Amino acid sequence: MVVCLILLGFAGLPSDLPNNKKRGEALNCYRSIVARIRSGEGYYQATYSELLTRGYPTASIFNWRTPLLS
Repeated sequence: MVVCLILLGFAGLPSDLPNNKKRGEALNCYRSIVARIRSGEGYYQATYSELLTRGYPTASIFNWRTPLLS
C-alpha cells in the first residue's frame, strides 16, 4: 500500500523537472543574501529584499529560514 502511494507521488512530478530554467535560483538567492550580510546588512532585511527581487512570495512564514542556514 505504501509503495503504491509513493509511486503515485512520483507519477505526479512534472516531466520537465531536470530542464527547469530556474535551476539553482534558490542557491543564487542565498549566496546574494550571504554577500549582503557580509557587507553589514541585517539578515532579515537582506532576505526580504532578495526574495522580493527574485519574485518569491514573502507573506508565508514557510518561505523564511533561520539565519543559521546562511
